[in-house]
Amino acid sequence: MTWSVANATGITISIDTPGGLYDSYGPSGATDQQNDKVPFACSKTPLEHTYYFTTTGGTGPATTRTVTVTGTP
Repeated sequence: MTWSVANATGITISIDTPGGLYDSYGPSGATDQQNDKVPFACSKTPLEHTYYFTTTGGTGPATTRTVTVTGTP
């Protein structure tokens, strides 16, 4: 996953639950660049996870972008 944000000092990524923090990152980057691949293991049907990217720090209120990823069995 890659990202870039403006007017913020970083982001958090949550998986399947908006408040379920997975990890925190800087204002731009990619999880694979940090040797920190975001997990996708899944036992539910359909094979999907929702990822929540929320800005931290900076100016203005936090903003969240939601991305749902579906896997192939």
